[in-house]
Amino acid sequence: MHTYTVFGCISAAALVFGIASCSDDEGPPDQVTGGNGAAGPNSSASATASTGTSAGGGDPNCGETACAPPEPTQPNEMVTFGVVTAQVVDQDDMPAQNVNAAVCGINLCGDIVNSDAQGNLSVDGQNLSFIAPRFSVGYNGRGYTKLTSLISMTDFGTIRVVRLPQFSAGADLVGATEATNSGVTLGLAADSEIKFDCLTFTDPAERKFVAATVDVSTWTAAEAPFIDQSLDLEVIVALGPLDTHICPAASLTFANVRNWAMGANVEIYIHGTKTYQHYAPYGSWAKIADAVVGADGVATVQGQGIEVLGTYGARLAP
Repeated sequence: MHTYTVFGCISAAALVFGIASCSDDEGPPDQVTGGNGAAGPNSSASATASTGTSAGGGDPNCGETACAPPEPTQPNEMVTFGVVTAQVVDQDDMPAQNVNAAVCGINLCGDIVNSDAQGNLSVDGQNLSFIAPRFSVGYNGRGYTKLTSLISMTDFGTIRVVRLPQFSAGADLVGATEATNSGVTLGLAADSEIKFDCLTFTDPAERKFVAATVDVSTWTAAEAPFIDQSLDLEVIVALGPLDTHICPAASLTFANVRNWAMGANVEIYIHGTKTYQHYAPYGSWAKIADAVVGADGVATVQGQGIEVLGTYGARLAP
């Protein structure tokens, strides 16, 4: 078990049960600490000074970029619950083994667990009171993209996750180049700053661009509780390593898996899996860019793109 503090607010109950406080994500650089004053084990290396100095010993590849997220208002409801269960299957309907998962609120974060060979997960909320709790699968972005859902139930049944390629099959992220993996291409400017979450991806061999594009148009609300059904998202584009920051924004092109008509306008949404340095409210989706269907796939329009690697959704523009 692990315990760390964000905003200086650890509770006695958290200490008793080994629950991390306050967030699954990073706080400002001088406010994310473990019991010994070190960075919390689930915080990101982007919890650094705006100069880009790394929490991992000054590695120039770690930390933040000059691009600042919009920081929309986060939810603040208080919820108490016990055990959350689910079975996870991947995009090919195969049981997803070793998917890490956790329940985290803005104030507390529970221990990370892994799915078994049948994809079964059981996360104990310890009956603590969480602010805006979310159930996150693919928690650290290794092997599976991170998907975060409101906790409107304790038994999620069978839910879907998106499997990512192994990092060994990934592409280098280097300025003034295109990085392509699994039919997804990032266009990187010559002056690109690329900063990895080096507390999660400590091995440089893991700092490779990986991607997956999945048609989710037939996924039901029960199978995909993390998708806002009102948005009619038809595609998920999963990008890793999770929480890699790119500045200026990289163009994004992905395969037209829905066979949308040439020239069709598309909207790109980012999935909010973070409680700090966030582009969308926790557990929600926010429009991040416009795109157009072309001969090479679906591509963001000139002057627009993405600044962080994570989970994205796409739909035809209404």
